[in-house]
Amino acid sequence: MTQQIPCPRCGKLNDETLTFCLNCGHKFQVQQVGSLPIQQVGSQSTSATTLPPKPSFHKLRPTAKVSLPVQSQSASLTPNFWGLIRLLPWWMKAAWLLWIISGIVLLILTIHSASNRVTSIKEREEPKPTPAPTVVPTPSEVEVGTTSTGTDEQGNEVTFDIYLLTKNFAWKHLSTTDVESLASPNGKDIFSAAMQQKLQEALGVICAGTASSDGNRKTEEERASSRARTITQWVKDVRGSDENVDPLNLGQYVPQNTGVSMSDQRRVIVITITGIVRKQGDYNKEQALKDALKKKQGEYPIFRSMLEDYSSFYIR
Repeated sequence: MTQQIPCPRCGKLNDETLTFCLNCGHKFQVQQVGSLPIQQVGSQSTSATTLPPKPSFHKLRPTAKVSLPVQSQSASLTPNFWGLIRLLPWWMKAAWLLWIISGIVLLILTIHSASNRVTSIKEREEPKPTPAPTVVPTPSEVEVGTTSTGTDEQGNEVTFDIYLLTKNFAWKHLSTTDVESLASPNGKDIFSAAMQQKLQEALGVICAGTASSDGNRKTEEERASSRARTITQWVKDVRGSDENVDPLNLGQYVPQNTGVSMSDQRRVIVITITGIVRKQGDYNKEQALKDALKKKQGEYPIFRSMLEDYSSFYIR
């Protein structure tokens, strides 16, 4: 006959052949139960008051709070920047580095541009002093000597030294070969050593011929042309070459009753070329010289007179 044994958890009697309690599902320790003598098992089953107590699960709960290290919110949200950079592929690192360099260059250019704008504003606000007229060191026979740069229609820039000789070098009336102070001069006689040096060092020379207002215009223009050719020969004697020596025919002095003496109307004018900046093609001497004279006509009335008071202006 099968014996009944109580469940150690709920006390319900179960057959000894069962391995678990049919009431609460508690698993029996079969080996332990089988190892007990029947009398002992029976004695345990008969004492209903000696049942083991039910386990108290609330005693298994921790009695003290465990303090775990809590990471701050800001620290948990902040990524490891350099760690992320190290994880990037090489091409992304190169692109990132290039982006940084481009930003630095752009910042430098912006600062430089801003400083230039500030400088330009200051320059506009501060009036520039008017430069003093450029005066060429004049030889003894020169009354007026100055430097001026003119531009032709092609943009070529030509720098001229313009010399108005003194009244002693005015042409004799009706003569095309003699000046007032010298009879039948040649180049080495009429020009001082300082003037000869300037003529020799020049890139080119332009010799202006003039005629006074008395007489027929056609006749006087021919006379002015002959006088220009005479000065050209004087300069060639000094330079020892015919190259780059050109006559400028200013023609006849046109205004009447202006108070300008006849001798002043037929003065000797020599122009040297000291600099050329070519922009396009060959430079035009006539256009550049007119522009150079216009720039200085406010300072020297003779230059305005050369442009407006004489009947012609052409270089042959």
